[in-house]
Amino acid sequence: MNRQFRFNKKLIDVLPPHPEEVKSKESEYSDTEVAGMRVIVTRKGRKYFLLRYTFNGAKRSMKLGVYPQMHVTDARHPR
Repeated sequence: MNRQFRFNKKLIDVLPPHPEEVKSKESEYSDTEVAGMRVIVTRKGRKYFLLRYTFNGAKRSMKLGVYPQMHVTDARHPR
């Protein structure tokens, strides 16, 4: 699967768990609608939203919520 796509429930639901044999611990997918928004998938298949950004020249990330408890639209437009 392509690592960059417009996030929606159907596509996030079918993301596979991160392979055990790979050295890294998580798979990362990028949203084409919101810059810096990611879905992280663990080896156990857990999924969560993450926002990557730069502040004062330093790269940062902020966990937005766990999928499916947090819907895609809520992750894109937090209240």
